[in-house]
Amino acid sequence: MILEKEGMDALVELYNRLFVSSTGKGDQSLKKNIAWAMSNFCRGRPSTQYSKISGALVVFGDIVLKEKDEECLTDAAWGLSYLLESKGNFTPSPSHKLDEIDAEAGGGFDKFIEMGVVPIIVSYLNAPAVSIKVPCVRIIGTLSSADDNKYIEVFMIL
Repeated sequence: MILEKEGMDALVELYNRLFVSSTGKGDQSLKKNIAWAMSNFCRGRPSTQYSKISGALVVFGDIVLKEKDEECLTDAAWGLSYLLESKGNFTPSPSHKLDEIDAEAGGGFDKFIEMGVVPIIVSYLNAPAVSIKVPCVRIIGTLSSADDNKYIEVFMIL
């Protein structure tokens, strides 16, 4: 219901205003709450329609690239994993999330690659906190279950 009323868009706008714009300076606990809420919007079965949650991709990418707080990073990594994973498991299928992302305007898979988060996600496999490792393993599993061209594209980055 919240997503139907553009709740994700409101959170993306709030994040951008408080943490991305040159004038905004938001509170760390608010950033954690935004990451947590967005991650939960992306979670669940059946999978949420990608167009309703696609704005989270850039926010999660920004957090993964810039944030040092373990809790915030963990929520962003889980959010990315929910956005990218297939609708049942990690096996490729015609309804694979990556295919849906590519079909959406803006090519989300390409955007995910262009954001530069893949090497960072891989580096988090060496993080001391298991809470960050688990969603990163899921992200890498999802990326490696993509079609051959996408898999090669991700592999070349590493």
